[in-house]
Amino acid sequence: MSDVWTQIKRVRILIQSEDIDYLNSLVLGVKDLGLNVNELDLIVWVEDEERKKIIASKVKCVTLSARDFNWLGKLKNDKLKTMLTVDKDLTLLIGELPKKFVKLIGFKRSKFVCSLNENSSFAQINLETEKQNGKEQLSFLKDTLSKIALG
Repeated sequence: MSDVWTQIKRVRILIQSEDIDYLNSLVLGVKDLGLNVNELDLIVWVEDEERKKIIASKVKCVTLSARDFNWLGKLKNDKLKTMLTVDKDLTLLIGELPKKFVKLIGFKRSKFVCSLNENSSFAQINLETEKQNGKEQLSFLKDTLSKIALG
């Protein structure tokens, strides 16, 4: 019998954060877990357009804001549109996220959807941790998902 974690190879992370060190710690955490960083989609919701540019230049991620949607709520960001055509084993929602962001991206083409530190109706698994560092949070995620058996 296998566990959830053994099924995870390709990860998509959705987060609202402007903390560059934290975002980079998530990328390092993916590496530390033995996952391929090139298979990681780190999608960061950022309200401020100037801050969005800074984050995109310093972190391996795609930034997104309300300006990336047209008046009908359709996504205008071509890079993200392409990303969303690729299947992922896990989509991880970290913290509180705008609903339209999660609704559009949260569970598209993903085997498992898990939330961390936010009880999300979109997630199959909701987890809570006091850990603040991205690497430690991902280690906690791996430890927990390794304990969940698949039938």
